[in-house]
Amino acid sequence: MQGYLLQILTVSFLCGLVEMLAPLGEREGLRRAVRLVAALCLLTGMLAPLREARELLAVFDLGAWAREREAEAEADYEELMREKLTAVGEGELREGLYALLESRFGIAREDCEVSFSWAAGEHLAVEHVWLTLRGQALMVDPRQIEQTVGEAVGCGCTVSVG
Repeated sequence: MQGYLLQILTVSFLCGLVEMLAPLGEREGLRRAVRLVAALCLLTGMLAPLREARELLAVFDLGAWAREREAEAEADYEELMREKLTAVGEGELREGLYALLESRFGIAREDCEVSFSWAAGEHLAVEHVWLTLRGQALMVDPRQIEQTVGEAVGCGCTVSVG
């Protein structure tokens, strides 16, 4: 702070000295130009701390911090949404497959178990379906079940005995 005040006093003193040394004329055009330059020099000296303050604020860039937090929150939200959609989608798909197996092959819910694997990627997609048959469901041709379920879901299907 002391250096800043010393700088302003020095610039003011030099401006006053230059203005006094400027020759007097009839129209005082040169004197006006000297006053303008002196005022601009003094103004530049007074505004120097603003540049330093701007540099100091750049160190504490809250915008970058906020952008990082926003990206983290969005990633967390996307992960949570993917988990919820997977859970809901899996439940709906499981119910649809139980209905398909019952209507096409007469397989009761108690006689089969359905599980899935999901494809890794941007979009939620079933990669494979596994069916475990027991009881009366063992009497149905597993190749027909694999073909029907595979066509309905659009992925591979494996039938096993459980």
